[in-house]
Amino acid sequence: MSIETFFLIGTVVFCASCLQSATGLGYGVIAGPVFLFIFNSDEALQLSALHNLAIAIILTSLIYKDIDRKFLKNLIIGGLLGTLIGFVIQILVDINFLKIFATLVIFFVAVSLFQNTSKKKYKNFKKFPTFLEIKIVGIIAGIMGGILAIPGPIAAAWMSFKGFSKKEIRASVIIFFVFVYGTIVSLYIVVTGIPANILYLSLELSPFLAIGLIIGTFLSKIISEKLFQYILLSILILIFFSLLSNLLKHNFKYLIQ
Repeated sequence: MSIETFFLIGTVVFCASCLQSATGLGYGVIAGPVFLFIFNSDEALQLSALHNLAIAIILTSLIYKDIDRKFLKNLIIGGLLGTLIGFVIQILVDINFLKIFATLVIFFVAVSLFQNTSKKKYKNFKKFPTFLEIKIVGIIAGIMGGILAIPGPIAAAWMSFKGFSKKEIRASVIIFFVFVYGTIVSLYIVVTGIPANILYLSLELSPFLAIGLIIGTFLSKIISEKLFQYILLSILILIFFSLLSNLLKHNFKYLIQ
């Protein structure tokens, strides 16, 4: 790997970890497409999963006080089950079909969040969901994590619908990531293995990640509820267009062959 490529990846890791630290999600939106372009294999997902897990573990001690333990417990139970289901589906089902499914889900969530954001007055009218509903959302988020390594947007958008504050969403999603990405990384290790060069690269990029975490943690304290809503919506829109672009590119290649 050239020094130019390394610093390009480092810059992307800095920006992505900064956004993840500030809002609780977004690493995959920024880093995912760049990693896929450079590595063009599942090594891109492995590097992203390793960094997501590291970020979540590092931030947990700072945000643990902002969570509702019963809520998070049920979300994690659903998420772990969903991650296993998603990983099995990834193996058994054509990846193109999975991308179509994920694109439609993200589109639906983005449109719903846009309508909710347009009507909302940014006051916290919290509607606490049933534990069954929490588990179901956890399963859906986990499936998205097992398939495409993006469990966060579904859980975060749903919590926003329910009136959770930005601090609650950020804390819950980050700690949720500890278990979901921990499971994903474990499955990679057991099923396919993680190459030594990816493990070494993830360590080499740690200074960029650490600086991003520090700046992102500072930004999290000054981001308003309204701005948080728009950042979340922007992340969903970026994921949607990223998936759609990937689908169109794949199908165009298939048609001209």
